[in-house]
Amino acid sequence: MPALHRVHTDGRDSQPLWLPSSLPTRSDAYRRVSGAYTAAIAERFRREIGLAPKSTARVIRFEQACDRQRHADRPPLAQIAAEAGYVDQSHLSRDFRTLPDMTATQWLAERPDVIPANAR
Repeated sequence: MPALHRVHTDGRDSQPLWLPSSLPTRSDAYRRVSGAYTAAIAERFRREIGLAPKSTARVIRFEQACDRQRHADRPPLAQIAAEAGYVDQSHLSRDFRTLPDMTATQWLAERPDVIPANAR
């Protein structure tokens, strides 16, 4: 059994949401760990976190790509996309157009605080 950690609750008298410390990416993996049905897990996750599990995974993946893009020694955008778990660069570009409503180049231009090459 993997190590579990408690997800912060909003103070209601509900059972705490326990998730694996190393979060699996598929909902059926949550069901195996928790014993709950996928729909119940998704609803609980949505209630506790504020986003659906897939939306949360999308935002986390996007933030990882953004962090990598801010490094001075950043690789090409296609490599950043692959390292962050995107199928290809076009999917990362779509998230840039959808989430912050700008291109990757525009996003980077608005962030002059580049992370030095030796800081990872």
